[in-house]
Amino acid sequence: MKKQDEEKLIRVKKEAITKICIAYPNKYSLAMSNLGFLSIICLINSHPLALGERASLLLERGSTQNKKKAAKLCSLDSGRPLNDFDIVAFSISFENDYINVVRMLKQAAIPVYANKRDESSPLIIAGGIATMLNPEPIADFIDVFLLGDSPEMVNEFVDVYTASARTLPKKELLKKLAKIKGVYVPSFYSVKYNDNGTINSFSHEPGIKPEVNIAMAKDLTVAPAYSYIISKDALFSDMLLI
Repeated sequence: MKKQDEEKLIRVKKEAITKICIAYPNKYSLAMSNLGFLSIICLINSHPLALGERASLLLERGSTQNKKKAAKLCSLDSGRPLNDFDIVAFSISFENDYINVVRMLKQAAIPVYANKRDESSPLIIAGGIATMLNPEPIADFIDVFLLGDSPEMVNEFVDVYTASARTLPKKELLKKLAKIKGVYVPSFYSVKYNDNGTINSFSHEPGIKPEVNIAMAKDLTVAPAYSYIISKDALFSDMLLI
């Protein structure tokens, strides 16, 4: 921990196998005032085999020369570079922040396009209300979308990833993940458009579900949303969000 000394709730779990950085594509004060971001941190860290740390957009200041020398984007909790995590998970509430997803991937020295990343790159996933409404604007940059708000979906995703990531090639791992309700892997689908922008045809790889159904929470009391971490630097620093 650096400046956020009051935020001791994220602790290192020695038993954690899967290390996930939950990234908010905007500045820190907004991240720590976003209930979706705070909730997913709590959910990930409640899984016995996962450790969830945080990252926010690295604000670029100064000259172009200084920007080129800027430090690589790292976790706010351990200082681990984002490209050293197993998974980087973007929590996205607003479409205006889509461009910041690309910025953060660049800041983390992670290839921006999904088809340019190899087995050594973290798995890049995204969720949140913006992607649930329309994931397509950033589909080229994301390996896996988690569409919905179901804690069961997230826990199943972590279970499958933890059991398979170190034994399967990336494409086979993605096929297993794609079977989970609410999981959308853009690389398994192909859309052709007419000149006027309407859809001409839609296809998917063999063995992949033709439709992705959003995974909605059946019981909102299972994982209640609240300010899991209180920060004096949050935009709503004097409020408990519920």
